[in-house]
Amino acid sequence: MVNIYAPVKESEQNPFYENLNAYMTHNMPVLLGGDFNNVLNSARDSRSPRQAPRPMWHTRELRKLISNYNMADVWVKLHGQTYGPTWKGGPTSSRIDRFYVTPDIADIVTFSSVENTRPNAPPVSDHQCLKMKIAIP
Repeated sequence: MVNIYAPVKESEQNPFYENLNAYMTHNMPVLLGGDFNNVLNSARDSRSPRQAPRPMWHTRELRKLISNYNMADVWVKLHGQTYGPTWKGGPTSSRIDRFYVTPDIADIVTFSSVENTRPNAPPVSDHQCLKMKIAIP
């Protein structure tokens, strides 16, 4: 399991994801999760009053990493195109917190949700809780 908090600055994201390769392995199952601070599909994963989608140059190395390990986006695998925002700031929201899994884990993921764990209390974060369940064979 690799848990990340990616840089907010777009110029720092490609080097971050390039360095992440050192913590990954092709020899065993990988669960990569955390705050990616970006989206890979702005039409599906973000809502904003701004009309034009943002350029995606800063996600190049993340896309390579996902491709090299043949990883699946858990939310998309289980929920398709359903919008599941994990972060909100004013009128803008997006799904920047995600789980990716290698094929050997993808088939045993049984559940994924985005939840407000403190619905009746002041927020402690501008992020929602992302949950995933895996059926251990």
